[in-house]
Amino acid sequence: MNDSIRETQRIHLQHEKPSPFLQIFTALMLGILIFFILVSTFLLGYQLININRIYPGVSVNDIDLGGLNREEAILKISSEINYPITGQITFVDQDQVWNFTPMELGFFLDSETTIDTAMQIGRGTIGTRLRDQYLSVYYGRPVTPTFLYNEQIAYLTIEQLHSEIDLETIEATLEINNLDVVATPGQDGRFLDVIATLVLLEPILLNLENSEIPLVVNEFPADILDATEEAELARTILSKEFEVSMPSGASQGPWSLQRETLSQMLMLKRVDNEDQDLAHYDLGIDESMFFEFLAQFADGLKREPANPRFIFNDETHQLEVLQSAVIGREVDANMTLAAMEEAILNGEHSSTIDFEYKNPPVTDDSKGVDIGITELVHAETSYFYGSDSARVQNIKTAASEFHGILVPPNTNFSMAAQMDDITLDNGYAEAWIIYGDQTIKGVGGGVCQVSTTLFRTAFFAGLPILERHPHAYRVYYYEKVYGNSINTNLAGLDATVYLPVVDLVFTNDTDNWLLIETYVIPSSSSITFKFYSTRDNRTINWSTTGLTDIEEEPEPVYHFNDELSDEQIKQVDWGIAGGKVTVYREVLKDGVYYFDDTFYTHYQAWRDVYEYGKDAELPEDAIIE
Repeated sequence: MNDSIRETQRIHLQHEKPSPFLQIFTALMLGILIFFILVSTFLLGYQLININRIYPGVSVNDIDLGGLNREEAILKISSEINYPITGQITFVDQDQVWNFTPMELGFFLDSETTIDTAMQIGRGTIGTRLRDQYLSVYYGRPVTPTFLYNEQIAYLTIEQLHSEIDLETIEATLEINNLDVVATPGQDGRFLDVIATLVLLEPILLNLENSEIPLVVNEFPADILDATEEAELARTILSKEFEVSMPSGASQGPWSLQRETLSQMLMLKRVDNEDQDLAHYDLGIDESMFFEFLAQFADGLKREPANPRFIFNDETHQLEVLQSAVIGREVDANMTLAAMEEAILNGEHSSTIDFEYKNPPVTDDSKGVDIGITELVHAETSYFYGSDSARVQNIKTAASEFHGILVPPNTNFSMAAQMDDITLDNGYAEAWIIYGDQTIKGVGGGVCQVSTTLFRTAFFAGLPILERHPHAYRVYYYEKVYGNSINTNLAGLDATVYLPVVDLVFTNDTDNWLLIETYVIPSSSSITFKFYSTRDNRTINWSTTGLTDIEEEPEPVYHFNDELSDEQIKQVDWGIAGGKVTVYREVLKDGVYYFDDTFYTHYQAWRDVYEYGKDAELPEDAIIE
């Protein structure tokens, strides 16, 4: 039994003894466990040692921060990274220099953010933490320092340089005070461009460089920097008076501008050159002041264009120049001003007046056929038998103003507009005229002989009469015919003028020019008007009522005249019966009615008027006024 028990124990002991493999495995696992415990203990100890410190291998700008706590690290990099404080940024402009530290320009080290970044290395997720710590130890881990750049500080700092750099653009000036000429030089403008300068500054700060930076300055050059030459020219101009004269050969002028007046007119005119960078000043004349000076005499130099005067050669049917055409002219104020300014720029002291010239519608070389003057259209003659020499002189003088003149086609012709003033200076003499209700001596007596003849010529030529005024009473001259006899059928065919209010106006209603010729023959006491043009087959029919409702002339009257000799009696007005007369006219063209008109006249009865001396013997029934 014991043997059996021992056998059983032996067998049991054989089963409890481990195998060699198990023993090896157990030993291996035990070793791993011990290694793990050791490594864990090491890592735990490593973590505990650096729990509030920067892991070894971490650096900022080659500054080793491993093992330092946050405050120690901040202090260290703050003391060793000193670019913001000791760095130097130099701004330059021309010969001026300004030095600033980066800190003065708003560039600072952000040590706290930089160290916070360094502290985070090796403190990431569990999976990356050990790796980062390992890499930091064996390979190092540089951290880029963080800087703060406050551009507003930089802007305000650089902006302070405006006062030392900026210049206002100033144009040169020239002042003329009386005869004193003062030139002030100009100045180019400059303006600091702060924004553009900041663009250059930022990369230099970020690269922690010490650098020289040219300030960005915008240039605003003055267009005109110097007016010295113009000042010298002004002094030359004002050294003597300036003369404005007529073109060569003219008798009028010159007209002078005194130095004091000229100095008030002088002005600078800016000239901008399109093909050049710089402008300049030209000396010129104040336009309004010059035109005011010119106006003092310009109207007197004006000349209206006038057609030539012709006579028609009845044999050759050609026009012959009696008086050459007048070329019209008018002072060209703008060109005259330009000529004066040109002379001034050349330092001269005189210039010439410029004119604008205008030809008349007809010139000396015009041909009759070209303007429609090819034949005699109508001629009319009146007689002035018994006229004294003064009246004949006035007839000749007035008639001469119409000899050779041209009337344009389709225009009205005014006798008053054609005539000069009726004055002694214009060749007229004193003769009998009708003035109010009496006949008196006046300048121009006899002109109505001319107006009457002109009226009849237009009347019988079939031209429209726009204005005609009869005499107050019948003037016997106008009813006389060849041989000094009277034709009362001519009553109502007279026309009076009294310039400028009483006029005679007719119309040349043709498409051709009309030439008027006048001939006064004292030996036959006749005046003839001739109209030359081209006939348009115009004929007239006319009739007269003759004198109706006749009014007998009143009794004569007598006026005392102390200038007459004692017994002298002198007739100064001649009586004639009055009455009414109507003249009818019908104008045909190519035998067809064209127009008609009527001329009505009421003549006053006129009495004889006498003047007498103090002892003159008057009729017993004499009426004395």
